[in-house]
Amino acid sequence: MGQAESKIGTTAEILCRYGICWSFFDRKKSDEYLTKALEKNPNHPRANYILGINYVEKNDYLQAAKFYQKAIENYPPSDKFHLNETYNNLGTAYYEQQNFKMAKESWEKALVLLPRDRMVISNLFEFIYNNSSLPEEIRTISPFIEKYLKRR
Repeated sequence: MGQAESKIGTTAEILCRYGICWSFFDRKKSDEYLTKALEKNPNHPRANYILGINYVEKNDYLQAAKFYQKAIENYPPSDKFHLNETYNNLGTAYYEQQNFKMAKESWEKALVLLPRDRMVISNLFEFIYNNSSLPEEIRTISPFIEKYLKRR
């Protein structure tokens, strides 16, 4: 990291990567680096994504959803892997807030990005489609999404 920093400077990407490294050892120091990354570039998708994860760990699903949404707005549309991952986590944050409609929408967007993602499929069936405590209109699989589920 030091070599990269000496060549390109202390960019938001460098700060984010420091934050990722420190997340294994010192959460406070990790959060400091991630916050600095967002000071340099408030739209840095990975820093926003990781802060979303950190807020989930604190059971602050509202804040987590805000960071995940910011990450989604800023990942390139071609980055299907990271968008899938972020939509999946956003679905969980919404589910924990009991916003089942938005959870379903987020998980379905994740599914469209990576149709074979077993975690997303599991979330949709366990928490939405097969959840008899939810209203029928939320549990219903749309014909568009049904096509993706048949491909698995």
